[in-house]
Amino acid sequence: MSSDPSELRYIEQTVLLLARLMLDDPDAVRIELVTENLNTTIRLHVASSDGGKLISKQGRTARSLRVIANAISMKFDRGYRSTFQMQTTPREPS
Repeated sequence: MSSDPSELRYIEQTVLLLARLMLDDPDAVRIELVTENLNTTIRLHVASSDGGKLISKQGRTARSLRVIANAISMKFDRGYRSTFQMQTTPREPS
């Protein structure tokens, strides 16, 4: 059973929107989805100054984003689980 592209699009857009709303540099936020078998990895790229905000105390914010992504996948009766990899990106001088 593979993930439906429209399902992944819902997850991608939701996580992207939430991350941009929470962070100081929303323009630096990029998301990348990598699917292998039933596993989807969500790679969230954020500005280095925003890395701590996305993780927050004891990883609560990142865990909440993961719960939301998994809840969306359950709507589509999929059994896969998403994992997050957060990568900070230094902001290029303008």
